[in-house]
Amino acid sequence: MDLLHQELLTGDLVPVLLGTSIETVETAKRLHRKYGVVSHVFCERTPLLLRLSVAMRLHPVSPSRGDRLLLEALQDFAAPLAGSDAILYLIPCTARHASFLKRHRDLLERQFILSEMPQARSAKAEASACEKGGAL
Repeated sequence: MDLLHQELLTGDLVPVLLGTSIETVETAKRLHRKYGVVSHVFCERTPLLLRLSVAMRLHPVSPSRGDRLLLEALQDFAAPLAGSDAILYLIPCTARHASFLKRHRDLLERQFILSEMPQARSAKAEASACEKGGAL
């Protein structure tokens, strides 16, 4: 098991953010500040702002093959954590990724707790969702 997954097994909440936007940055910072967790961001490009953040780790995924490559990357990320106490909390940060979650809800719900887009929710609603997911 690689170091990244060994590190994840020690915590409960594993935020997985999709896309790069201001919502990505704000959500990762808020989760890091409140819960002390590092968010894993699956994105097509890696802007300097995201690369320098201590609140997130980047997982670049090429958009060249539509949804298939992103689905494979998410499944590969989640597979080593199956059976652990980690709660994989999947948060779309762009409208395109929110649509992606809707299209693949049945498949993704097997490994992740799915969320709404952050701008549509208040900070209290996000914290409440984390508590309901067993993260606290």
